[in-house]
Amino acid sequence: MAVEHRSGLHNLGPTRTGRDGGGAGSDDDGHVIYSVTEPGRGEVAAWFSTPVQRTQPPRDELAIKLALAVTVPGVDVDAVIQAQRSATMAALQDYTRLKRAAQAKQEEPAGMAWSLVLDSFVFAAEAEIRWLDHSEARLRRAARERQPSSAPAPASVDPKVRAR
Repeated sequence: MAVEHRSGLHNLGPTRTGRDGGGAGSDDDGHVIYSVTEPGRGEVAAWFSTPVQRTQPPRDELAIKLALAVTVPGVDVDAVIQAQRSATMAALQDYTRLKRAAQAKQEEPAGMAWSLVLDSFVFAAEAEIRWLDHSEARLRRAARERQPSSAPAPASVDPKVRAR
């Protein structure tokens, strides 16, 4: 049985489920199988009908790392971005391979569930790559704006002189 907690979804082990009125057993392979009680069904129904709140996003290690990298002297921010982009691209390729392998099982509920989770991973990785591209462009633009211009200042134009 699973319940929602502030930090996410937690599996309740046999001790807790037994204490709270849930049932637990095992199959021939030793896998623990939980059953949901009637009060648990109500909790699950409430959990499914309640939207996931986005008011307090989870801690984003990458956003923190990049924000600190731009403030700490001597950090090669471009290298941080490039290393992350490479790692995220590799993960995206892995997710894509897993999706291809899981396509045959999408007719089953468990296969469809896994496919949806993989879709979430793919979209998150794609969004991260877009954010890294955006961050890189923004940092380069800011660096250009900080550099003194080597071009001569434009000459003042006499308003009496017209372009032909």
